[in-house]
Amino acid sequence: MHHFEWPTQIPAPHWQPVDALPGFRYQPKFVSGHGHPSLIQVDWFFDPSSKAGFGHVIFGDLCAGPPGTAHGGAMAALMDEAMGSACWMLGIKVVAAHINMSFKSSPLLGQPYLSWAQVRDRSGRKNQVVGGLYDPQTKKPFVEAESLFIELPNEQQKAFEQFSLAVDASH
Repeated sequence: MHHFEWPTQIPAPHWQPVDALPGFRYQPKFVSGHGHPSLIQVDWFFDPSSKAGFGHVIFGDLCAGPPGTAHGGAMAALMDEAMGSACWMLGIKVVAAHINMSFKSSPLLGQPYLSWAQVRDRSGRKNQVVGGLYDPQTKKPFVEAESLFIELPNEQQKAFEQFSLAVDASH
């Protein structure tokens, strides 16, 4: 089990809301955002003291797997975004290279949960990131993950920035 300091309230008073990740001029909608209440709803926060990313997460009814609970694919997509976002919140523009998840149980649909992710080690362009999805009341883990995220080379970062500007201009 990964360890982090549990907040006394969610969101903790010192967490900073994250409306858009650094380098994004638009908010991605595949996993997070508030485009449709039946999808995954996430409010992202950054804890400057621990340099960790947290999410207040609710799985909507279109995220269903076993009756009344979230599908493992929805949890996997959330963890990919949570761990990648932990890097982006630090200004490290990355893509996933490897994600290893351990599913413990399935969260109920429509209930609030807490995601957490943190860069644990950085070597060159390689970023080792850990994270999990938890019940904020019982601290019970639903999924815990370890991953490797690779920082984009400068050329790809520039291409991404141009894409972001073009999308922003079209909205």
